[in-house]
Amino acid sequence: MIFSENLLHFIWEKKLFNEKLISVCGKPINIIDTGTRNTNQGPDFLFSRLLIGDTHWAGNVELHLTTQEYNQHGHDTDSNYNNVILHVVWRHDYSAYSHSPILALSSFVNHDLLPFYAKLMKSQSIIPCINSVLVKMDVPISLWLNSLADQRQLNRAIKFSELLHFFNGNWEEAIWIMLCRNFGVNVNSNSFNQLAFSIPFSLVKRYRASKHSVEALLMGQAGILSSGFNDDYAKELWIEFTRLKALHNIEAHIPPVYFLRMRPASFPTIRLAQLASFIVKINSLLSFCISCESFESIQPFFNIEVNPYWDSHFVFDRSTTPQHKSLGNSFIVNLMINTIVPVLIAYGRTRGEKKYIIQANELLIQLPPESNKVIKELKKIGVIPRNAKESQSCLALYTMYCSKIQCVQCKIGNSSIMREWQY
Repeated sequence: MIFSENLLHFIWEKKLFNEKLISVCGKPINIIDTGTRNTNQGPDFLFSRLLIGDTHWAGNVELHLTTQEYNQHGHDTDSNYNNVILHVVWRHDYSAYSHSPILALSSFVNHDLLPFYAKLMKSQSIIPCINSVLVKMDVPISLWLNSLADQRQLNRAIKFSELLHFFNGNWEEAIWIMLCRNFGVNVNSNSFNQLAFSIPFSLVKRYRASKHSVEALLMGQAGILSSGFNDDYAKELWIEFTRLKALHNIEAHIPPVYFLRMRPASFPTIRLAQLASFIVKINSLLSFCISCESFESIQPFFNIEVNPYWDSHFVFDRSTTPQHKSLGNSFIVNLMINTIVPVLIAYGRTRGEKKYIIQANELLIQLPPESNKVIKELKKIGVIPRNAKESQSCLALYTMYCSKIQCVQCKIGNSSIMREWQY
């Protein structure tokens, strides 16, 4: 096959090489960050971080098929290339080059896999091997996927435990952070996360008797309220938030919430109104989580009633056709997977009681599978989840292998390589 510079870029970006790298001059190279691909004038990768020998380097990386191309392209006299910390080439052919260390990458790449890498580079799917494999869900593959789901849930439980440690063992505050973040879903997860940090659950709980006050706290701190709205309900929330803000000296600022690229039912106004309605029904977040044994057992807690104002609004001052703003089943399932399950596992690990870990696993098996772009693509190669445990294994597969083009390490991708090129 004809080796191209595009393929060299792909191999560098996806780190498809032996990690024990040695420069042309004999120094070990450790790649901390390959950098960000540059589509404008200047070096090919920006903001790279490397350890060359005993020295940490931060700067840019330039790639060429051969060493002499650096001078041939005029980079040696171009100030845009002054901060090049490594010249990556496929073949070293110019000993007079002295601007930066040189890495001849061809010595650290499995040449037998180059046709496969070239095919991956041209793939339009988020699943690299989508046109190369049809998975047979035999026992070894099923067990491996199951282990990916277990690891994914354990990682989340460990992250939650770190949050618990931050709050000195206060389960209510730690769960509050995770719950808020998950109410924000993807687009507003960071903003909702910061919102929860800025308003302690101990403060929210003081106003459980007043859904109006809780909603005012959340929406005001999210930056959604102002004195400029015309609707009476918006004005009332603003007045209440102003009172609570002064009373409790609330000053923290959070990242803005977003309304673009989402269905109106997922607007932050609606999610915060639903969160306020949900939280006033819960006496203890920990008790709520550890008592969850099935979807049916906690569904009544999610049968919430938001203020009637929201039945005819998605945002303030703009009325719409009346529509009840209830939490959908898929959203509830998402909350259970991403909030309740990690809490159960962390609780079981903290107390040394395996029954809670088993409870979390059984809950995942009971819940229906998630549906998103990743899972839809994996179904095309025969990976079809039957429950939430299996859909979590799909997401783990994508995160750990597909998104990083780690096909050689993946049991599914590796079988594709073996079949196509008989390695």
